[in-house]
Amino acid sequence: MFAAFEEYAVYIVIAGLVALVIGWIALIAAAFRVGKAWGYGVLLMPPVALLFIPKHYGMARRPLLFILWGLIIGSLPYLVSRLGNVFIDLGPYERMVEGELHLTLTGWDRKDYSVLKARPGTVVLQMANPDVDDATLELILPMAGLKELDLNDTAITDAGLAKLAAFKNLKVLRLRNTKVTDAAFQKWMASLEHLMEVDVRGTTIAPETIRLWRQAKTGRKAMVDRPPARPTPAAPGGHSSQLQPPGG
Repeated sequence: MFAAFEEYAVYIVIAGLVALVIGWIALIAAAFRVGKAWGYGVLLMPPVALLFIPKHYGMARRPLLFILWGLIIGSLPYLVSRLGNVFIDLGPYERMVEGELHLTLTGWDRKDYSVLKARPGTVVLQMANPDVDDATLELILPMAGLKELDLNDTAITDAGLAKLAAFKNLKVLRLRNTKVTDAAFQKWMASLEHLMEVDVRGTTIAPETIRLWRQAKTGRKAMVDRPPARPTPAAPGGHSSQLQPPGG
């Protein structure tokens, strides 16, 4: 229902503006019928309408109704959007686990992440989608109790990593195949005392940085890229020590 309403939001706002303009013009006309002083006052100084309406309510009643209807109609899309974020059913993407709210938006079929703003109590959030970027992280800032965040394969950068420094309760962070850098990890992640597990595969974060991060607190774990395999040393005489097939 909410999605269908959003398709007509622009038309609804336009209808509200039209009603608002009609009401305002009618109010000016009513003021001129009372007297030129009132008319020019409302036309040139809109706050004068606040004096005109209660003093000449009989003349201003109908224009005022148009103005109020315009405001109500024009604000409907915003109100419905807010209600949709609060009451929309995320189905299998949302579940309670031992009293904690878990959201799994990885692979979901929507592009609007504003629904996150209505779920500040989220503890585990998985949204490893390519369209998740630094701006998306603004929507999760109210999640003060967030403990686990999956941002694998997203478009976040160092700017997004800086925002994550606000999550003091974060324990698990997955950053595989993102554009975050070694310098940003050192700058922003060191302050997260509770962070115990990271996935930095496919990033430019240096192994030495991860080694020092792990040493800073017992029990920390990290998933990193495997170092390239060392070439097999040649056997004496210039031949490889690897077995050759018969007749080789």
